Amino acid sequence: MRMMKKLGTARAVIVQPSIYGTDNGCTMDAVDQLKGNGRGVVVTALDAPTSELDALHKRGARGFRINAQSVGEADPAKIRDWAQAAEDLGYDHIEVPDHVFGATARANFNPVYTEKDAFHETFTTMAFLAGVTKKAVLASGVLILPQRQTGVVAKQTAEIDILSAGRMRLGIGVGWNHVEYESLNATWNTRGAMQAEQIEVLRRLWTEDLVTFKGKFHTLDN
Repeated sequence: MRMMKKLGTARAVIVQPSIYGTDNGCTMDAVDQLKGNGRGVVVTALDAPTSELDALHKRGARGFRINAQSVGEADPAKIRDWAQAAEDLGYDHIEVPDHVFGATARANFNPVYTEKDAFHETFTTMAFLAGVTKKAVLASGVLILPQRQTGVVAKQTAEIDILSAGRMRLGIGVGWNHVEYESLNATWNTRGAMQAEQIEVLRRLWTEDLVTFKGKFHTLDN
């Protein structure tokens, strides 16, 4: 199997999830605490005035997370304006979260996100952001990798890295919502092993012209 274009710089790397303040954004105290612990600080993009974002950045916040519930919803102009304002203020990166489906509560299952919480599709949103920003790193925060086809993720990640001139970062995780897995015809119980193998396949697809691989979940033949 061959990708259309290698990620020659291999800058779209697997990264650990960022550390967040609270569900309602980072307070000044949260920024100070996380910065003091040597942790990265990400501000959730809320309907806060630019002056507040500026103050948080001066206090030590460096990342900016876009959630559909709080920014733009169906208005692309608002998403563009938020992203450009964050970049102008000096924020280093913009994160886009990932969920395909929400789910209602049921026996022994009380989801963090429900069917009422909207999420922009991760890769589509990062591609949009690549076209309206110039310097900020674009990161998935985080992509639930075992729910997705590995080759498609490799292609999408490489494409956004090209379109953004090397600003793409792929953050991954195994997720927590078994209902979402089932709805996507993905296997819940093997998600850890699946992700481990996906990482190996992704790295090879990004760095080799032709890939031959035989694993538990993947078979690639040149």
